[in-house]
Amino acid sequence: MSNKNCPICKNKNISKVLGVKNFPYFTAPINKDVIDRDKISNKVHSLNVVSCKKCSHLFLSKIPNLNLLNNLYDKYYNYPSPIKGIFKPERDDNFIKIFLKNNKNKKKQSIFEVGCYDGYILKKLSEKGYKVLGCDPSKGALIGKKMGIPIRKEFFNSSLYKYEKYDFVITRHLIEHIVNPIDWLKNLLKVLKDDGKLVIETPNVDFFLKRGLPSVFSLQHLQYFTKYSLSILLNNLNCKVEKIYKSNENLIFFVKKNKKSKKKIKIKNNNKENLKKFRNKYLITKKMLQKEVMKNNVKKISVWGAGGFGSVVHLFYELPAKKISFYVDSDPKKTKMRFLTSNASIYNKSYLRVRKPHIIVITSLYGTQILKSLKNENLEVKVINLFPKTKIYQI
Repeated sequence: MSNKNCPICKNKNISKVLGVKNFPYFTAPINKDVIDRDKISNKVHSLNVVSCKKCSHLFLSKIPNLNLLNNLYDKYYNYPSPIKGIFKPERDDNFIKIFLKNNKNKKKQSIFEVGCYDGYILKKLSEKGYKVLGCDPSKGALIGKKMGIPIRKEFFNSSLYKYEKYDFVITRHLIEHIVNPIDWLKNLLKVLKDDGKLVIETPNVDFFLKRGLPSVFSLQHLQYFTKYSLSILLNNLNCKVEKIYKSNENLIFFVKKNKKSKKKIKIKNNNKENLKKFRNKYLITKKMLQKEVMKNNVKKISVWGAGGFGSVVHLFYELPAKKISFYVDSDPKKTKMRFLTSNASIYNKSYLRVRKPHIIVITSLYGTQILKSLKNENLEVKVINLFPKTKIYQI
């Protein structure tokens, strides 16, 4: 399905940002005992990111098969559960701090979270005295329900909640997956009290554009918001943006309904400038990586960071997948899992001494910390760190 008009302002004047042919639907690692690997690896779609020249919004011009996408992740992806305490959910904890900072009303209030997964946020806020409810269609909802968190395992539909109104409606890292964000937000506002607040968290695409990083782009993300484009959307829906927080690479909006500002939005639209930075830095990194990786003496490389970006870094920068010998990740649950995008497995950093790659490419946003740990290993290897700035190190 094509998306020829901007989903935010309906403008037809768009420009190309990035294009990758045969981009995989499934970019997560899988267990080695999965037998129907071919059924997963053969599922590809073109990744075409475009930008609206009017409101600065970025989006996919060709929408993938969403049923296929959802089915693959439901069947093969092991979503980490923060509520079980298996890992430290920094992003979730940052959100809670910002939420409590923004709302100092001691009166007991109601919260409805759309896309709550296992209910970690709901649990923490209920402990602060809030009355909470969440909905989520994934397996995570069952985890939360077993632990006594009030979650309905279902997709959000405002008609199911027509007799319920909430002081806060929270949605985190969901709006970027929605085909029609206008209609979706209209439905969210229906379950919000007239004096209530809508709280939205979503990736800040400007964060990635300014650094020349394509890591935010995937078939899962249909929309890519800037502060300006999301403010335009909310203003058009008769809402007032009260506060915008930056939380690392994400934006958190606090929004009041039925409070449309009569003033023009004061947020500066930096889209043209940031797109120029992205294209320049992305091209420089691409040429540099190709130059280093394609040298005759470079037979194997290791990618540090077994996330979605790490699995497709060779596609973004047009590098041969066969040169990826293995991936490195500090998460022990990923050890010996495999990426079908390159048919390479994941190990911890001790494996670097065994396989001795010619180049290590760090794709993680924690590149600075990883680089420090590598310098203590005395590996004598070339390292290319992509964040916060692409740079080559000989350690």
